[in-house]
Order: sequence, then C-alpha cells, then structure tokens
Amino acid sequence: MRTVVYLSMINFALIAPTAYAVLKPSIVGIIPWMSFGVFIGILVGIVLVVMFLEYKFMMPSHIAFLNEQKYKHESPIRLDLEEILRRIKEMERKLGIEGK
Repeated sequence: MRTVVYLSMINFALIAPTAYAVLKPSIVGIIPWMSFGVFIGILVGIVLVVMFLEYKFMMPSHIAFLNEQKYKHESPIRLDLEEILRRIKEMERKLGIEGK
C-alpha cells in the first residue's frame, strides 16, 4: 500500500515529458515561452492545489463518515468502550461517587 506513492511519483516523472512532447506543437502556438521547466512547474502546482483540497476538505469528511459508520454498526471498539463505561459507572456506584 505504501509503495503506491512512489509508483505514482515514477509514473508522473515518466508521463510528464511525454505529455510535454505531445502537447508542445499546440502549446507553442498559444504560449511560445512555455518551456519544459514551466510546464513541470504548472503540473506540480496543480498537484499541490489538489493535495491541499484533499487534505483540507475531503479527508476530514471521509474520516467523519467512517467514524459515523463505525459507531452506527457496532464496531468492536464501540462495544469495548460501552463495557468500560458500564464498569466505571458500577465502580462509581459502589464507591458512592456521583459521575457525570
């Protein structure tokens, strides 16, 4: 699973020059100053913007959704937590301590 990041970087490094070579005739007519470095800079900028949007908006939403699903569908962690809370309330009752 962790190798996907590295494979994606290699994929990007191999596809970017190919994309530049294929698009260069079309780009030169519109933007004559577009060099390979500028092209790579634009691609990296797009990737950074997408990464920011993923981190800022999509990931928190995904985590919230997963937490809600785990709680609704009785995950083992939730069941363990409920058992721990039940035991704490029982101990508080025996000790005469008022819990929240």
